[in-house]
Amino acid sequence: KCYNDKNLPFFIEVRSTEIGHLFEHIMLEYICQIKIARGLKRASISGVTDWNWRKDLIGTFHITIRTGREDYEIFIEALKRSIELLEIIVNQNIIFQEKQMAA
Repeated sequence: KCYNDKNLPFFIEVRSTEIGHLFEHIMLEYICQIKIARGLKRASISGVTDWNWRKDLIGTFHITIRTGREDYEIFIEALKRSIELLEIIVNQNIIFQEKQMAA
């Protein structure tokens, strides 16, 4: 569940969310999927994304995912999958914007 000021469901909140926060949620989902694929009946994990663009460069996100060392391999696999998916999302958005500009 994604907590936000208006208590909106994630599928609505994602339309205006920052890319770092989206990446966090993708990571959390993949970690849970991998854990379940490896035999867990249920998986739950939490994360937080923070940013302060007065202090850090614009576009800098600090993502904290609470997982143990025993999940290192799962974390790395989820990270790879998350990067791949985010690249697809970003590239699709670029193509969509280019088509809109050409129209």
